[in-house]
Amino acid sequence: MKISLSCRDVGSPCDGHVSGNSIEEIVREAQRHAMEVHGYTSETVMAPDFVDIIRGAIRQSARPQALRTIKLAV
Repeated sequence: MKISLSCRDVGSPCDGHVSGNSIEEIVREAQRHAMEVHGYTSETVMAPDFVDIIRGAIRQSARPQALRTIKLAV
């Protein structure tokens, strides 16, 4: 099953979007996007807190907008 995540899902105004077949694939693509587009360092995107935000947003992105919780800006 294809899953996806947009920067907006984590509270960013960016229109970036990644998709993949697993949570691990989405996390890797989101980390790559954060470094290439947003200028984050590899240390920042590998940090457990950063990964947790991405993982939480993936779970949230499958829920209807009205049921989503507020996300932290990354």
